[in-house]
Amino acid sequence: MFNENKLAFHLTAILCLCFGAASAFAQGAQAEEQLEITEPHDPRLEEAKKLNETGERLFFSGEVEKAEPIFAEVLKLRTAVLGERHPTVIDSVKNYAFVLESIGRLEEAETYYARVLRLRREVLGDHHVDTLESLNVYTSILTYLGRFLEAEPLQGELLQLSREVLGESHRNTLISLNNYAVALGALGRFEEAEPLYAEALKLRTERLGEHHPDTLESLENYAYALSKLDRLKEAEQLQKRALDIRIAEYGENFSGTLLSYNNYAAILEDLGRSKDAEAILSNVLRLRREQLGDDHPNVLASLNNYAYVLTSLGQFAEADPLFEEALRIGRRVLGERHPDMLGKFDNYTRNLLDLGKYEQALPLAREFASIVRSRKIELRDSGIRSSTQADREVGERQSAEKLLADALWRKTNADAGPANLLTEEAFESFERPRSYIIAQ
Repeated sequence: MFNENKLAFHLTAILCLCFGAASAFAQGAQAEEQLEITEPHDPRLEEAKKLNETGERLFFSGEVEKAEPIFAEVLKLRTAVLGERHPTVIDSVKNYAFVLESIGRLEEAETYYARVLRLRREVLGDHHVDTLESLNVYTSILTYLGRFLEAEPLQGELLQLSREVLGESHRNTLISLNNYAVALGALGRFEEAEPLYAEALKLRTERLGEHHPDTLESLENYAYALSKLDRLKEAEQLQKRALDIRIAEYGENFSGTLLSYNNYAAILEDLGRSKDAEAILSNVLRLRREQLGDDHPNVLASLNNYAYVLTSLGQFAEADPLFEEALRIGRRVLGERHPDMLGKFDNYTRNLLDLGKYEQALPLAREFASIVRSRKIELRDSGIRSSTQADREVGERQSAEKLLADALWRKTNADAGPANLLTEEAFESFERPRSYIIAQ
């Protein structure tokens, strides 16, 4: 499983800028004007103003951890005096969410971004640009957290509202168009995503030119979608074009160029050109380690991808420590239940089985199956919106169960003595996929 988020998605730190805000704290000056005119004189508000200035100084000087409790106190004070629907309070909720996001507390940040979106809908209405900004940011957080089923309908809503409010060719509408296609692709709905990618690429090329970063984003996303639809020759040509432009514009070692190299290697692997892919991925891994350190998600992806290509070349022993490192870092950085971790578990377990390391493979296979079993299969009318999604959900569970059954059988055959319990567990895991049925 060649695994990386190849789809260029405008993530939250960027999305904060998309709909007219100069930064996470952009509305501060406007809020202060409102404070002087419309807010009651209360010493708690003066205290909140001073604390907010202190928090901003710490944040912009890089001391984000120290800023977090200060912004929490600002939010508490302003809410107590003004109530949660006041514009100044809504700005404070947004600022606190952004601080939480900046220190990696994404699950907490998501709840505050959801609150901002709810309040802006109530106070400003769905068609206000600030509401569009909040909807944009919130869907990006959901996507980053792997909550694709929740993100997809919101992305669709955002695209429709952006078209109505901003127009078809506005840059932010094109961002929404791209991100909605990404959301569909994350759910395996590439047939639906492909024409959206094509439209985004056409409009961005016309409006911004081929060398603009947004256009390159669309070029690579479209190439990825084509590769998932087995249109590999077309995908290879588009991805190579994007790579050549990035090299010319930014150089070989730029982070965006390294991502393009990774994506190009993925298509080469799909085309059966594993040796070419291996040379590229080895270099990408080396450069990403140097630039980002070992714990960055891009390094995690490079470890997994390079190891996977090594297995395609039959170099299982060389791949083993790389798969192990990818899984170890992934546990720490993403957590076991993140969707991107499914491929890490699968790849490492299969490689251990190929190496005959059954004692190591079996507990991993059990853990993998347990994680997949705990992920609820949602019924079509409560989340799953197409047979493609349903098939994908069931397929992931079937794959995990079959992998566990394989590990159990191999361990049973390798043991000299009786292994009745292992055999029973293997039969149970082998039969379990029959029960994975989605209600239609």
